[in-house]
Amino acid sequence: MDEQTNTSSQTTNDETDLRESALALLMARYPYAAEGEPQLLLRALPPDFPGDIPLPTGSRVIGSLVADKPIVVLNTGQDDEAVIAFYEKQLAALGWIMPEPILPEQHGGFLESGPSLVGRIPRQGTALYRNDGPSVQIWAYKTPSGHTRVQLTLTPNGAREWRLRHRDMGRPREMYNMLPPIEPPPNTQQSQSGGTVGSDIIEVEARIESLLDLSTLAAHYTTQLEQGGWQRTDGEENGPVAWSTWTFEDEDKEPWRSLFVIFKRPDASRQSWLRIVAELAGDRSQGGPRTTGSGLLGWQAHHPLEP
Repeated sequence: MDEQTNTSSQTTNDETDLRESALALLMARYPYAAEGEPQLLLRALPPDFPGDIPLPTGSRVIGSLVADKPIVVLNTGQDDEAVIAFYEKQLAALGWIMPEPILPEQHGGFLESGPSLVGRIPRQGTALYRNDGPSVQIWAYKTPSGHTRVQLTLTPNGAREWRLRHRDMGRPREMYNMLPPIEPPPNTQQSQSGGTVGSDIIEVEARIESLLDLSTLAAHYTTQLEQGGWQRTDGEENGPVAWSTWTFEDEDKEPWRSLFVIFKRPDASRQSWLRIVAELAGDRSQGGPRTTGSGLLGWQAHHPLEP
């Protein structure tokens, strides 16, 4: 009897330790989860999860994170595209709204690539919101075991975030379209890291995972920019960095100048950072030429973009 009691107590302690470890690891990846005393629930939905968010037929709840943005994880035998279609149809019928795409199918700047040799998991996703406040993001992807893993992330005030995003992204997206579409080399993984725009400047960043060396990468992107109508004016390779300067004209025939940089990480041979800074080359009220300014993720460029 004592042995059974000890075994039961040890199992309980192991589960407690495992839950504590899982929460600590999760909060390191998703800092927002640290707010509001998060909890992990096994095989259960969060207590306040909206009742009008259905579960696919035959799906199984793996667990939930109870936090300011609750997360539910499911397993199902359905295809990932079928899961996304199910949620878009069911939630739309219940009054949830699907936002209009912020990005058009074709746009300027670094294009996202599909799955590559580095082992990224291809996935399907969608998002919807209700006018009374919440939004839900839905991701579905195949697991190595053949099941489809589904992740539902609820944002209580997500509708406001979507409205602000669409209001603020209209004109900037037109500015991004001034850049040529920049495709990655074959068998690589290119992903956008962000960007900013102003009335006379555009900055975009991306990351690429590739086995190609720096010179081959630089040659590929040089071809991409030349195909977009840009003219190269200078450039060189130095250690882990390849940079080049360019000029081009916008649709109004206004002259622009640009700096393109590749930084190949010494600590991760497959990974490189990409950055483009483009600015209007004409006279500005502030006067004087502008330099590249912010630098590449801590690497400060010292080459001014001459008029």
